[in-house]
Amino acid sequence: MAWQTPKTNWGQPGQTVPGVDDFNRIEGNIETLGRYDRAPGYGVASGVNTKTVNLDPAPSSYYEGMCFAFRNEVQNTGPVTINVNGLGARSIKKPNGNDLVSGNLKAGSVYTVRYNGTNFILQGSDSAGNATPDDVRAGKTFSNDIGPDQVGTLPERQGHNTALGSSISGNTLRLIAPRGIYDGEDDTVTITDNNWIPENIKKGVNIFGKTGSLFDLGEPRYDYSNKLDFSITFYNIQDIYGDTTTSRTKTCRKAGQYRFGGSVRGRTTWDNQTFRIQLYINGALVDQREYVIEYNNPPSSISLYYVAYLNYGDTIRVQGYCSHDYRYTFSAQSGFKKPDTSGFFT
Repeated sequence: MAWQTPKTNWGQPGQTVPGVDDFNRIEGNIETLGRYDRAPGYGVASGVNTKTVNLDPAPSSYYEGMCFAFRNEVQNTGPVTINVNGLGARSIKKPNGNDLVSGNLKAGSVYTVRYNGTNFILQGSDSAGNATPDDVRAGKTFSNDIGPDQVGTLPERQGHNTALGSSISGNTLRLIAPRGIYDGEDDTVTITDNNWIPENIKKGVNIFGKTGSLFDLGEPRYDYSNKLDFSITFYNIQDIYGDTTTSRTKTCRKAGQYRFGGSVRGRTTWDNQTFRIQLYINGALVDQREYVIEYNNPPSSISLYYVAYLNYGDTIRVQGYCSHDYRYTFSAQSGFKKPDTSGFFT
């Protein structure tokens, strides 16, 4: 090209006056240097997504390598085309060939594009990627196909985070964690079940760090002729002073049918003795007996028996009274074998 071998010694001794060929070469160089593939042009682009711009001097056609900068008047809302000096609309693409997306061209900013023979390619834009804000830690910036300076929204999970749900697979409890970033240091995913208490776990069995206290007596033996065949005496208290009330309460630790008994027996031979016995379930009086025995020789007693189905946690209370010294008993019978174990009632 002529501009690559410039003549710079005009007017020096021994040089001739420029001729026609020299002037043609000079004009050719001017034309070459005026092309927009050598020196970028500049203009103001109007329009939202179908932009127009006028360059001066005006190009006569599009050609590969054509380059110009423009000040963008209106932010785009989607893919963009640009029409230069009425030569026809051409798409503006990112360097990776993708269309522009909303917000790539900010109002008031200056952008440079270069023609590749088909489209104008946005220069200096290398932001690419398929990450979205909800993929990136909240507050952190990143670039993607939309552009640079994207801000992440994925929350950091710290402390205790309530599980979104749970499922069971064999012996495994699976928790569904809330979406977010977990650093494994000070974050947990939790689920709460108010039934997960030692009283509901078999005694001595450890489930997820909690050791049970429930003594499992098994199922009642209903094949016996007497379904309440096995008995336990909770209390047998002697030499209780007269005119006092004795009350004892037990809490059921195994749901089932029980026959509860209580007795008050006089210890002296006084006449006109008052005997009273009452039975309460969960604080409510369900049965009682009361007698005044005129002649108490030998000493007399009264008893009360009551059959009830108890659930776990129900309470049973037997309350006795005698106007004179007496003995108090409180017992139970059930279809559970060996009910005298400590796990039967508490």
